Amino acid sequence: MSERRTSMLGALLATLGPISMSIYTPAMPELVQAFGTTESMIKLTLSVYFGGFSVAQLIAGPMSDAFGRKNATLAFVGINLLGSLVCAFAPSVEWLLAGRLIQGVGASVGMTVARAMVRDQFVGAEASRIMNLIGIMLAIGPAMAPTLGGLALVALGWQAIFFLLIGFGLLAIFAVLVFMRETTIPDRMRVRPGLLLSAYRELAQDPRFLTAAFVLGGSVGSLYAQSTMLAFILIDRVGMTPTAFGMGMLMQTGAISLAQSVCG
Repeated sequence: MSERRTSMLGALLATLGPISMSIYTPAMPELVQAFGTTESMIKLTLSVYFGGFSVAQLIAGPMSDAFGRKNATLAFVGINLLGSLVCAFAPSVEWLLAGRLIQGVGASVGMTVARAMVRDQFVGAEASRIMNLIGIMLAIGPAMAPTLGGLALVALGWQAIFFLLIGFGLLAIFAVLVFMRETTIPDRMRVRPGLLLSAYRELAQDPRFLTAAFVLGGSVGSLYAQSTMLAFILIDRVGMTPTAFGMGMLMQTGAISLAQSVCG
């Protein structure tokens, strides 16, 4: 694929997971009343999402090596769509928890395949340009999503947020079917448990890898930790409306985008 096509597809797929998380945050205080539950249970919906999102990446990458980037992407985005449907029609908070877990598992493919597509095709300056664009979109997408989520919440209710995510998942499937080309030679050996465990054991013993992982995990994790608390603080304690909360997140978008451009 061309550099432009790879950049656009990579950005779309990479933002699937973060947007699925952040578009939902303005509705969290309202969901406490909607399901007659506690703040802790609603915050747990983010925890189970992150659990599925993080652990499933260990499988999504090898699956794309074994069965092809395109096939794996379609399968996992389909799982994400299923999770969004479960959340949209959830009759209880337990079903909402299950839907968020399924969403996280499905969204995990975006982060892994987006980077793998770049690695398969480009090196040097070209790869750096594409990864920088993907990094900018990873900042802009999740920061703009609460604005859309807040507007949808006020206009149509909390279910509308999950219907937006269904639409985003369908867009991703359409883009993959029409524009994505296979960038690797599938090898079923890549998914053998013994080889996977050996590879992960090697990474776990590499101090360079661990140092970088902890630094990136801490910096990105701080943004996600903020997302679990900020809606309750600004909406319940400060008194902002969900729409005002979403609009306020645009200030964070501008700050992150400016810093990303400078660093790039």
